[in-house]
Amino acid sequence: MSPNEAGSPSWDAIVIGSGIGGLVCAGYLAAFGSRVLVLEQHDVAGGNCHMFRRRRSYEFDIGVHYLGDCGPGGLLPSLLAGLGVGDRVRFRRLDPDGFDRIVLPGLRFEVPEGWSRYGDRLLETFPAEAAGLREYLSICGEIAATARYSAGRTPLGASPATVRWSRRSLSRLFDHCGLSVAARTVLAAQSGNYASAPANTVVAAHIRMLDDYLTGGAYYPEGGGQMLAAALVEQLETHGGQLRTKRAPRGS
Repeated sequence: MSPNEAGSPSWDAIVIGSGIGGLVCAGYLAAFGSRVLVLEQHDVAGGNCHMFRRRRSYEFDIGVHYLGDCGPGGLLPSLLAGLGVGDRVRFRRLDPDGFDRIVLPGLRFEVPEGWSRYGDRLLETFPAEAAGLREYLSICGEIAATARYSAGRTPLGASPATVRWSRRSLSRLFDHCGLSVAARTVLAAQSGNYASAPANTVVAAHIRMLDDYLTGGAYYPEGGGQMLAAALVEQLETHGGQLRTKRAPRGS
């Protein structure tokens, strides 16, 4: 790596932030021969994938609750494999019969894998709202199928439901289906994955999140989210890149 006139290394690319997106980007640039520097404001890499400890006994993941589509051929395993670190991170599949548990007064709902099982469980839980839930599930199914087609997975074009509802808010879809407060709460309970309320969430975003888990399964990286960051930082440094922490913007 040749120094510039000031005596510092020269870089082909500088990536700001060492979250998983930044590290994957930096890793692929480095793997293809670029000289890459990653700058991170925090004192550790990983963004929402890093962990912290208390009393040397307890570990807490900052942001990794579970990850979708991490089975063989899944998106994240494929990205890691492309960087040559696919064997560094193992993913443990969560219970297919209930990877999420939603608890309300007098009600407990286990979210299973599979749109069919998910729909059946909703109808079992809210039998008086069968008509509205079937309408909701029909719209969701069409939008999910269209999204998979866009990713090259199924031979299906855009449907009328997709055109009508994809960009409307989730709360408007709930209103259209005439759903109760309890049913809406269960349906929106996983909104923490994208951190916005139904009134501020477009239907397509909610369905794509849900489809990721219902279709691809829910997984947790063994050792916690920090294993993802550690593998990516190692890959970056192996290819001559550098990560520098505590690099806050000037004036901050």
